[in-house]
Amino acid sequence: YLVKTLCHKGAPITSMAVDNTGQYMVTGGADRRVKVWDLRHYKHSLTYHTTSGVPSSMDISQRGILGIGHAGQATFWSPDALRTKLQEPYMYHRMKGCSPVETLRFRPFE
Repeated sequence: YLVKTLCHKGAPITSMAVDNTGQYMVTGGADRRVKVWDLRHYKHSLTYHTTSGVPSSMDISQRGILGIGHAGQATFWSPDALRTKLQEPYMYHRMKGCSPVETLRFRPFE
């Protein structure tokens, strides 16, 4: 291992994403927390809490938008969410009567 770290104390990691630059990693845990890690220093930088369920899938777009799928809902955070603490996502989509989101992925653009 280059680095071995305990990302979510006492809770398993349920999803993970790394941005295209390799500077930031985002982890989601069974503790309903989403943590942003600065890979340049191997340190935890920000924590967000999900209210509707455990993060089951996440991805970071080419433009830095963080998408998190959890409990029949997808939330999208602006690119600033990786660098500074934001109060709320800029967009969310609820799918009523659906099971938890299994996979959330962004499509590449040209």
